Amino acid sequence: LAATQEWAGYVKEGPGYVSHLPVAMDGTCNGLQHLSALGRDPEGGAWTNVVPSAAPMDVYQEVANRLRTRVERLAAKGDPIAKEFVEIIQRDVVKRATMTTPYGITRKGIRKQLTAYLREKHAGRFEDEKEAAKFLTKPLAKSIAQVVVKAAEISAWLRQVAEALAEEKRGFSWKVPSGFRVPHEYLAEEKKRVETVTGSLLIRKPKARREINHVKQSNAVVPNLIHSLDAAHMMLTVRELHAKGLRDFAMVHDGYAVHACDVDIMNAVLREQFVRVHTEFTLEK
Repeated sequence: LAATQEWAGYVKEGPGYVSHLPVAMDGTCNGLQHLSALGRDPEGGAWTNVVPSAAPMDVYQEVANRLRTRVERLAAKGDPIAKEFVEIIQRDVVKRATMTTPYGITRKGIRKQLTAYLREKHAGRFEDEKEAAKFLTKPLAKSIAQVVVKAAEISAWLRQVAEALAEEKRGFSWKVPSGFRVPHEYLAEEKKRVETVTGSLLIRKPKARREINHVKQSNAVVPNLIHSLDAAHMMLTVRELHAKGLRDFAMVHDGYAVHACDVDIMNAVLREQFVRVHTEFTLEK
């Protein structure tokens, strides 16, 4: 509605019309952009538009293409589930799993995503949606790792680092280019239920003997790192835009919005600050 009213105003008044609509630009599978930049991965960087190209690249479509090739090979060998999948593999089948890979999605999680997708979009196509999802999970995970090679390697390495330190009963931290220090330490908790006059409360507190929660420490390290780099990128971008005289911003995660007249400035600053983040913050440091 807001966009329609703006367009009507422009049609009525012409180029002199003052627009107040926020115009947003989104990252391309933003978590994978950060991981590709961290790994200086030319292929992952190309598919997530970190590397310049003549036209926008579509990482989801590329994952779908590679998945289809794998499934076609299995269908040619006579696998009945593969034959059913060949016709329906497209970008929306792989999008959610690809998008959540940098945030620590497990194969079990991918299987659940696929089960829900099949029930919603292809109800009745498969005799058992859970079995069909289980069949597709492994080739899908392999297809994602094939497209964003370094992202998969870095994620695995970070989890190993977190686990090795947890074995020594240690958490750790890192500092992002905005100056914020990120503590990464999940402690094992004790739970106690307390009855009050208004109802029951579950109280959580760290165990008396300090213990690291190995599972959380390992599972959360990649998403926490990505979110911290996202936050640093946003803070540095807003600060630079503010220095250039901009005062109106609307932002969510990897979506940055300013007024139409400021989009060109924002696009330049976004890229400059992304480069700054990944110049100052490296895996080696």
